[in-house]
Amino acid sequence: MNKILVATHGYFANGIKSSIKLLTGVEENIYFLNAYVNDESIDKQIEHFFQSASEENEIIIFTDLYGGSVTQKIIAYASSIKRKVHLISGFNLPVILEVVLSTKKLTDQLLKEMVADSQKQMKLIELSNLSKQETEKDNNEDLFFN
Repeated sequence: MNKILVATHGYFANGIKSSIKLLTGVEENIYFLNAYVNDESIDKQIEHFFQSASEENEIIIFTDLYGGSVTQKIIAYASSIKRKVHLISGFNLPVILEVVLSTKKLTDQLLKEMVADSQKQMKLIELSNLSKQETEKDNNEDLFFN
């Protein structure tokens, strides 16, 4: 079974929690760490998460900023234990949803594919280049899937 941690600066993790619950209804085995929002030590929160994971759990961690302090603290802790940990930094909602909803064993290769797929979800939509006719189509999906 997967044990997932979403660790972010501020309350971003709570926003992700809300979105996951709204879109999937899944709440089990997903933990959220809102760093630096109170006096609670981030190191203690990270330690508590890892201690709550059983040996059977596949650990997947999402952090908001590659190179950020949250990611650095998780790397430091995860490097000190003898457990396989998957860390995805700079995440977006599509990759978390794919991991949460996956029924497959999450291997390094599968996670790399999920990250690559989620990167393709990020697009700059240049609204000034869309014609009025394109934006008024009856089926809005045509706008995104052409």
